[in-house]
Order: sequence, then structure tokens, then C-alpha cells
Amino acid sequence: MQLLRGGWPSDNVRARNIETARALDADGYVFRGSTRGDAPAVTALVRAHLPGAGAFEYAASDGAVVAEAPDGTVAGVAVVRASLSPEQRVLVQVRALVTAPAHRGRGTASLALAVIPQVMGPDLSPQVVFGNAASEHATFFQRNGFDVLQPGENLTIGVPRDTLLAGATPGPYDTWFVRAR
Repeated sequence: MQLLRGGWPSDNVRARNIETARALDADGYVFRGSTRGDAPAVTALVRAHLPGAGAFEYAASDGAVVAEAPDGTVAGVAVVRASLSPEQRVLVQVRALVTAPAHRGRGTASLALAVIPQVMGPDLSPQVVFGNAASEHATFFQRNGFDVLQPGENLTIGVPRDTLLAGATPGPYDTWFVRAR
């Protein structure tokens, strides 16, 4: 795989996430796993603020990390879908990552990505987290510990291409981000 950007080392990412978590906690934000009751708010947030996602559907097989603002509204979300590779590795695809405009610039999306393993629980702790994005956001994913592939490069993680594309976020996204442990 040809990389556009290599992910930051995990110690750097962890230190940054701890600092972000403390600040958001002090401001009253809560990060939690989604419930079925969150589906309308999650769907509306993704459709309204993610380019090309006007027809996005929060599927029954999806889960999400929900960033809840101090007023109880959904400030941000990382919509994910877990699957098993042929080698029985847990793969988590980030189908959508979005923060409401009023909550941007605080680290909400970064922390949502960081807590995916905790929200998924020990039985589904992912060996690989991946998704597709616009290459203009490569630095964001790099700072969050993800390798970002060159635009147009195929992601090879042991899953058929059709399966990857079926869960991919619709829109103008030309690259993949991936973090494996």
C-alpha cells in the first residue's frame, strides 16, 4: 500500500486524546455508545453535515460513538460497522464521522475515533479500524494514528473490495484511512 501520510505513534495520539478528553469532560460532554433511540438524530446529523451523504441511512447493523453536548444534543458521531475477516479478525469500518458545526475544533471527532474500542467492548475490540475520506483530511487522520493511503490506492485488509465499498460513505472521498494493531 502506498501511503499519503503515516499515522502518528500511538503514544503521541494517546497523550493528545487524554488532554482532549479532560477538556471535553470539564465542559460537560459525554461520549457513549449509541442506542436505537439515537438513530434519527445520528441520521439527521450525518445527512446535514457530511458531503454526499444526503441519502445516508443508519442501518440496524450499525453502531456509533455518540458525543453528547452538555445540553443533551448530539454534538458528533462516529458511525461504525463491525465485521470479521476470513482470518477471524474484528474489522471496524467508520461509515461516517461528523461533528455539528457549533462543536467543531474541540477534538470531538478525534475522541469519537479514539473510544471506538471501548464502546465496542472487549468481545469486539477491533484489530483494524478503517474508512474512506477526502485526501484533504489526511492530516486529521494522521494525527489520530491512522495511515492514509494515496488517493486511488486500494485498501487491502483481507476483505473483498465489493464489501468495502458497500459500507463506504458515499461522496467525494478518494482515499482510505486505516489503523491496525
